[in-house]
Amino acid sequence: MFNAAKLGAISLLFVTSLSFNLNASSSFLYQALKYPQTVKSWSMGGAFTGVAEGISAGFFNPAGFASKGSYYAYQDLGYQHHQYQTYKSYISYLSPFGYSYLVQEDHQDNRVELQTFSYARPGETGVDWGLNYKKVRLIASDNRQEGWSSDLGLWIHLLPFMNIGITAQDVFQQNLDLPT
Repeated sequence: MFNAAKLGAISLLFVTSLSFNLNASSSFLYQALKYPQTVKSWSMGGAFTGVAEGISAGFFNPAGFASKGSYYAYQDLGYQHHQYQTYKSYISYLSPFGYSYLVQEDHQDNRVELQTFSYARPGETGVDWGLNYKKVRLIASDNRQEGWSSDLGLWIHLLPFMNIGITAQDVFQQNLDLPT
């Protein structure tokens, strides 16, 4: 007799096997590309796509570089005793162009280097757009990858105090084994 407990256990094993289909280094690379962190985004719990402007726009929504201004920042998030051994970023922008360099290294000596070149254009109808090119290098014990990907971002200004951000991550990519 096949009971509900057995069916539940089999379902749980199936779902668990699907969630662990990436090996450790691919998972590390996926985290670096899909969930980068800056001081400001970290303080907002990662909910940053709609307000990403200035220095953090290259990682979250390249349309944020359409905002007028210029900036340079160096961030060391000091993860030494947590998930990462190193997490540093160098970010600069002079609207409408941006450049970012991010280095992540975990305690197993997996390392990701991410260079981002971005361009944004303010829209006359309240919709800004941006595009970036990300050069990616992964160095891990079980994997070594070099490739690139590109994000497309929109920043919609609904009201003077309300924006909506939409980012399509890794729309175009080459030599990277990642889900889009």
